[in-house]
Amino acid sequence: MFINKMGYYHIEYGINNQDFGFEIPGFKCVVDGCSGVKHSEVGAKLFCRKLEKALVSGEGFSYPLIDSIFKDLIDFIGGDSKDLLDYLSFTILLLEERETEFRFFVSGDGILIKESPDHKIMIEDINHSEYPAYFIYRFIDPEMVSPHLLENSRFQESVFPKTEFKTIGVSTDGLRYLFQLEEEEQAVFKNLLIQRKEFPIKRFINKHHKVFQDDTSFVF
Repeated sequence: MFINKMGYYHIEYGINNQDFGFEIPGFKCVVDGCSGVKHSEVGAKLFCRKLEKALVSGEGFSYPLIDSIFKDLIDFIGGDSKDLLDYLSFTILLLEERETEFRFFVSGDGILIKESPDHKIMIEDINHSEYPAYFIYRFIDPEMVSPHLLENSRFQESVFPKTEFKTIGVSTDGLRYLFQLEEEEQAVFKNLLIQRKEFPIKRFINKHHKVFQDDTSFVF
């Protein structure tokens, strides 16, 4: 189930939806373009299409694959470091499901949605630094990036055994606004997740559209 909703702030100020993602057998992915640059939604969508195509072809996820995709996008976009930041500043969250475990990869920030075997939903905010560290930082002039952000731009990896989790989803950080709602409303949302109710979930976000200020995209 892939949900992609534009945030209230983006609607009010005429900013494009900068999230994107996909779901294919064995993989879930979401990306979140930086709202502080001009065209991050373009690079985010191009990256997703290239990654999805590679995974569908059976290439398998690897860090060399990500490097290769970024190098292709850099060649396509051209320009200087500022141009690359404008188009390729986005966070990446990817979940790979294997026979006995879930493998989670993240560059930047975002949210994990975990479902236990007894159908309890846990929503975990993943934030490795005050500001998102984008993977593109590894390809631009290092003088334009702080050493801390450059270090954090590499992928962080976690492994979750299937004995502890029924399923795991990935979300952009727009879902953090759920925590501003009353606990009863949060419980309603979690119940909709458990039931995989796609359209009621979208209506729930619409109902609380002024709370969900940022674009919200997740695969669960």
